[in-house]
Amino acid sequence: MAHSREDPTVAHPQVFTLHWEGPDRVTLPVEPGFPDSPDEGQQTARSERERERREAARGGRARALWDQIRREALERGDPALWSRKLDAYWWVKLAARGNAGEYARGHDLNHATVRTWISDVARVAYEVGYQLHEDKLLLVGRAPAGLRRLRELVNRAAASQAAWQELRTQEAGFRGSDPYFHLNEGHVLRARGRLRESDATLREGLTIAEAPPIRTLLWNARGQTFWDCGPDSRWAIVQHLELAERCFRRAVLLDPC
Repeated sequence: MAHSREDPTVAHPQVFTLHWEGPDRVTLPVEPGFPDSPDEGQQTARSERERERREAARGGRARALWDQIRREALERGDPALWSRKLDAYWWVKLAARGNAGEYARGHDLNHATVRTWISDVARVAYEVGYQLHEDKLLLVGRAPAGLRRLRELVNRAAASQAAWQELRTQEAGFRGSDPYFHLNEGHVLRARGRLRESDATLREGLTIAEAPPIRTLLWNARGQTFWDCGPDSRWAIVQHLELAERCFRRAVLLDPC
């Protein structure tokens, strides 16, 4: 049955709309780790304090090292000349303000002269670094029972016949399986001037060493071996100082303290 729009018998339904504003507004806790959370602020503060501590330690070591370089450099002949060399080295290498050419132009000097100065100071820096490493990274700490006697002899006199004989006695039981054996052998061979063999056994030790402390000692020993590979050695290497520095840097990365 059809109805017209004007038919009063037709009841039109009422339409109700529901508007929900959600739950009462409350201050919800900020999730840990989210930006601006209390935890994040504390973590940031801790990280910043740790960074400042590391920077201060590095800065202290750097100042001590630089003071030692300066002292040793100024003792080598003309102090005034060495002061100029030190200034060039600092400007280029440590302050990183530019290269040798820029320093030469700014100070009205010959480019080749400045490069020579920087090389001279770098040589002193390597010597100081070498001595620091040699003094710090001795054959200490834990060692297998069979190698303790060998370590004592190497620490006492690595080039001695007693150290050599003990090395040969322990060889069958430890070669290729214990990096501490290769560390001791590297020092003995280096002390006897057998530098190529010293580096070979230290490299073999690195292939089986996993713990950072022993890897530090092996890299440091390689640096000492390369340091000795000068023109008068049996294994003369032109870039022996550069190779030594790389090894010392690897040792520091593994054990920076």
